[in-house]
Amino acid sequence: MINSITICENITEEFKSVNEKNLFTPKDAQVCALIELGKIKEDTIINIEWTIDDSKQVLIGIYQLPLMGKEDSSRFAVAGLDIQMLLSENIINKTTQIKVTAYLDSNIEYKISSTFILKTFIEYKGNKLKNINLHTSSKEWQI
Repeated sequence: MINSITICENITEEFKSVNEKNLFTPKDAQVCALIELGKIKEDTIINIEWTIDDSKQVLIGIYQLPLMGKEDSSRFAVAGLDIQMLLSENIINKTTQIKVTAYLDSNIEYKISSTFILKTFIEYKGNKLKNINLHTSSKEWQI
């Protein structure tokens, strides 16, 4: 059984997510999906699909990883996408919502999904200080 999908920038050797988030930009190297699995008693394949989450549902990547049945413990599956490759190959050329879906061949009816946004540009803000007068005796400064 698939318990959860965590979207993050990276994953440690101990299968811990690094910097969980749902918005990625060109300055991010990759986006990772950390999939927590429950006990899987029989051999199967986990399918991890990456699709553009719009009316066309274009498939942009798929992982198919074999899993051996195991009685004792839960475990993890990991998949990732190279953001620079997606942008340089013009696979994605505008701000897009992407869906990650995971399911097992042994239980194709049960699917779990998570989404994130990929912006194709970076918004830079100037280094000017902006003075906001909220009250005559108090001020708030923003960068």
